[in-house]
Amino acid sequence: MEIRDSGMLLGRIEISRSLRPFLLHTGLIASLGLLLGAVIFATLRLLPLRALSRAQADNIRLLEESERRIMEQEALIAVATAVSRSLRLDELLQIVLEKVQEVTGRERVSIRLKSPDTGEVTVVAHLGFSQEEIDSLRRIVRHKITDQVFATGKPVVINSRAEASPSQPLLPQSQSVAWIPITSGAKVVGVLGVAAGRSVPFSPREVNLLQAIGDVIGVAIENARLFDEAKRNAEAFRILSEVSQNILTSQDLKTTLQKILEETLAIGPYDLGAIRLVDAKTEMFEPVVSRGYQDPRNVESHRKKAGDLTSGRTFRDVMSRKAARVVEQVQQREGLRTLRKEGIQTAVLVPLCAEEEILGVLHVGCRTPRKFLPEEVHLLETIGKQIGIAVQKARLAQAIEENLEGVRALYEIGTAASSTLERRAVLDLLMRKINLFLPYSASLVWLRNKETGLLERTACWNLDQQDWMGRQLKSTPTLVREAVESKAPVVVKNLLTDPRTLDRDFYRRHGLLSYLGVPLVVKEEVLGVLVFLTREEHEFTRPEVEFLTTLASQAAMAIHNSQLHEQTMHQAQELEKANKVKDEFLGFVSHELRTPLNVVIAYTIMMQDRLLGEVNVEQEKTLGKMLRYSKDLLDMINSLLEVTRIQAGRVEVDIHRVDLRRFVDDLKAGYDAPIGKPITLQWEIAPDLPEVRTDGGKLRHILQNLITNSIKYTEKGTITISARFLPVSVSPVPRIGEGVNWGRGVVEFAVADTGLGIPQESLPFIFEMFRQVNRPDRHPSSGAGLGLHIVKKFTEMLGGKIEVKSEVAKGSTFTVAIPLDPRDSSVTAAVRD
Repeated sequence: MEIRDSGMLLGRIEISRSLRPFLLHTGLIASLGLLLGAVIFATLRLLPLRALSRAQADNIRLLEESERRIMEQEALIAVATAVSRSLRLDELLQIVLEKVQEVTGRERVSIRLKSPDTGEVTVVAHLGFSQEEIDSLRRIVRHKITDQVFATGKPVVINSRAEASPSQPLLPQSQSVAWIPITSGAKVVGVLGVAAGRSVPFSPREVNLLQAIGDVIGVAIENARLFDEAKRNAEAFRILSEVSQNILTSQDLKTTLQKILEETLAIGPYDLGAIRLVDAKTEMFEPVVSRGYQDPRNVESHRKKAGDLTSGRTFRDVMSRKAARVVEQVQQREGLRTLRKEGIQTAVLVPLCAEEEILGVLHVGCRTPRKFLPEEVHLLETIGKQIGIAVQKARLAQAIEENLEGVRALYEIGTAASSTLERRAVLDLLMRKINLFLPYSASLVWLRNKETGLLERTACWNLDQQDWMGRQLKSTPTLVREAVESKAPVVVKNLLTDPRTLDRDFYRRHGLLSYLGVPLVVKEEVLGVLVFLTREEHEFTRPEVEFLTTLASQAAMAIHNSQLHEQTMHQAQELEKANKVKDEFLGFVSHELRTPLNVVIAYTIMMQDRLLGEVNVEQEKTLGKMLRYSKDLLDMINSLLEVTRIQAGRVEVDIHRVDLRRFVDDLKAGYDAPIGKPITLQWEIAPDLPEVRTDGGKLRHILQNLITNSIKYTEKGTITISARFLPVSVSPVPRIGEGVNWGRGVVEFAVADTGLGIPQESLPFIFEMFRQVNRPDRHPSSGAGLGLHIVKKFTEMLGGKIEVKSEVAKGSTFTVAIPLDPRDSSVTAAVRD
């Protein structure tokens, strides 16, 4: 019997030792008590029977004390074991209440906890109370005894109603009550209330036991809260991952937002939710997705301008602060009309932001009152940011798609418009392409008549052209004039109510409401107005107007090109007529003037040679003048015919080998005769002039013309004619040859005189056709101003260049450079092209 009892005791001792770490973890070193009780009990069992009578009373007392301690330890172990089986706070607290009731034998047990977020103390679990008693406890906003326990961290015990003060009332059914602090570390997190309907005092041992149980509860509550927090964090992470995945994988914004809203409503859970976005075109808050609305009309009916939130103070507050707003007691508030209609008690409104831009609002609500925890609101704000990213991503994708469509439309319209130069065809193609790519009901084109300056109806699309063109208008419509005068788009949202609208009946008859007139501008010149019309009231957005303005610029260029084409065709017809007249004139000059003029010159020479009889001195002078002016006239006619042939491309270049030394000798021999002026001709010819491939006749014409001009405009002095060869190895290359590829080398001729000179302002156009220099001394000029023009053209035909330097009263120098072979010169290629 004793061995069995001893074994039981030893077993109990071992159990106590095995529980020591757990109890140490909870702050209780109860295993020492168990060990002490077991030792005493074993000692009593082993005492001789003769000694039992003398110490019976003391032994029984010690035995009862030990067994009470064992029961207390077992109660603590039972509580600790029970709470360790669950991490759910509600389930854990219910287990604690049952064990406390079982251990103490008292009827009523409650637990009050303080919220770590709000600091509010509430009854979270109870056992043995009637519903009336619980309601009474919950109505007490501030319980002074509970506040005292939280403040001091010490138990408060009232063993009879007589001990209760008016400031510390007891429930009618309670005779003795103990309020025990529930601690986690050094912090009081709650209060354990134990009450009995009998006036049974709480012993210090019982209070200590309840205090130990309170410590165990505190650790368990902390663990449960940590578990709940970890669970919430995991759920938040899962939801955010789902939201991010939806954003990344979904191509449709509405589908993405539907999934996000479903995930969001599961957080609370919430009874109702909606996502409203600011429409980029209308700037209205539009409901995109919603869940939980009992009446769908409450979703659709509440629309407002993003910039006009006068009817929604809460919305305005969320938009201005760019922060979430928790709204409690929704039914007692003036705003949030749709949520009140839906019976919502508590709601959260979250701004949807992306890069400081408000894109919309997410709101969720509950039909029963509840508190929103800060971490819950923070999670909703994070989801709001994710939604903002999703909306921004979708809008960027849409903008890119619209830009691509716009570029494609512009390309198609531009290609179509440039495919023809006939104005009517351009307008027809333009109207067809606009109708194909752009969602407008009708299009009109007004163009300015260049002759009258008036704006005229020119083309229309998707309208009865006869009806539009046949209208009798008193004047050009004001809207069209405004676009032309301001060179800016004119927008009308409703033509039927706008006072500027001319002929409202026409627009009413065709069901046209909104209007956009874009000026057709090319190089600051307004050609007309391109008009877009819609049959529904339409808000033309700024990007839309900018795009249509770009399109109008492209259309204006196409119309401008067609007008230039018409003008060119008209000019071509006029030019053809002028060419015909010119050809007739040249034929007349050639046959009707040159032939008789040759006869006049021939008879004049015969008379000078006295083949027709003797002439006196006066007659000799007269014949000299006749011959000189007749030759000038013949030269003029020949030059005119030569220029005509050059312009017509009928002048051929006869390239052959020319010995320049012999060429210069022949040229020099032509000026051996007296000039009739005190002028000296100096010839500076280099001895190493090479043989060149050129047209000797045209080269002779060039030099003779230059020498003749120098003689004509030099009264006295010197005229120097020089020629030299410059191979490409010579440095520097003559300035006249800058930018020209001369091949193997260049031959340079120069004619310099000491004559009248040419004014600097006349030099830029000295080689132009029919341009004569106004001499400073009014020196008479004969000829038509064609000689130097022909010289320049002939020089270019030979692959050469010509330039002039001159100073008034000091003379002029004309320099001609030609290549050894025209085929080597870049000038020849350019002239040929």
